[in-house]
Amino acid sequence: MAKYCAKCRTFVHEEGICPGCGNHQLEKIGKKPKKRKAKKLVLVCVALGALTLLTIVLLWVNINRYSEGLSYALLDNGTYEVSGIGSFNGTRLNIPPEYNGAPVTQIRKNAFKGCRELTEIKIPKSVTDIRNWAFENCTGLKKFEVDKKNEKYVSIDGVLFTKDKTRIIAYPPVKRGSVYEIPQGVSIIGTFAFSSCKGLTEIEIPDSVTTIEYGAFEKCFNLRNVEIPDSVTEIEICAFENCRSLTEIKIPKGVTEIKSWTFSGCKGLTEIKMSGIVTSIETGAFHECDSLADIYYAGSISQWNAIDKKDSNIPASAIFHLNSND
Repeated sequence: MAKYCAKCRTFVHEEGICPGCGNHQLEKIGKKPKKRKAKKLVLVCVALGALTLLTIVLLWVNINRYSEGLSYALLDNGTYEVSGIGSFNGTRLNIPPEYNGAPVTQIRKNAFKGCRELTEIKIPKSVTDIRNWAFENCTGLKKFEVDKKNEKYVSIDGVLFTKDKTRIIAYPPVKRGSVYEIPQGVSIIGTFAFSSCKGLTEIEIPDSVTTIEYGAFEKCFNLRNVEIPDSVTEIEICAFENCRSLTEIKIPKGVTEIKSWTFSGCKGLTEIKMSGIVTSIETGAFHECDSLADIYYAGSISQWNAIDKKDSNIPASAIFHLNSND
């Protein structure tokens, strides 16, 4: 009976030994070579592939699942705002686009204030209004993510902006990196935009910026270098409060008022230059700036003396450098 040699993959017409390789273990014609090991390997690979796919699917579902337990309030227009963290106790917050069958369109002022455990916040396409201070003291945040279909907001490398990219709303406090360059085109650095960003040592501000809002850089304890361009015409209260590592600052020509508590707690500040004619220095502007040694003023002696500085907390030891023609 003709047999088959699996090693040589040839037919042996005589029983016994294969003349090609001397193989004794010949198989009858019609039987396929044994591939048990190969079959087992294929089955293992299929099983592992299925398990990996299942893991990916479950992970995706978990990450993209909308967060439950948030507090909501009904607005006059029939939509809802997120009013607070409620009973949610996770770290990745995924705000749902709907609540009780109606769109979620707003995030209330102070909605997530002090939620230090949050690491990520996802904003749905339905949200069209994020109020100031919504994410104040969310000191564990690593990134923001915005639905691409959202018409009002966008996230760029984890940083939250308005859709037109003219206003930076919030920089995650623990985002990686010590240097950040604000994109050209931004005109407003929003309220508390960089609050508590302890990892930042340098921030580059483009000449498109005109306004630095309330508390924009407060508690940036390690911020050492920031140059304010001449395009800036307004610096609001508490803008650089408790920036302890700042050693010098230049006030642009267009800024005529140093608002209350602007540099309060800047204990490392040794020099300030006023490029323009500052006419007002408000209460506590230099509170606890005990290291302030030199103040440069572009105006005259009479202009300097006309400023009410009694509550500004300028150290008595500071030396004034005036450009005087009178």
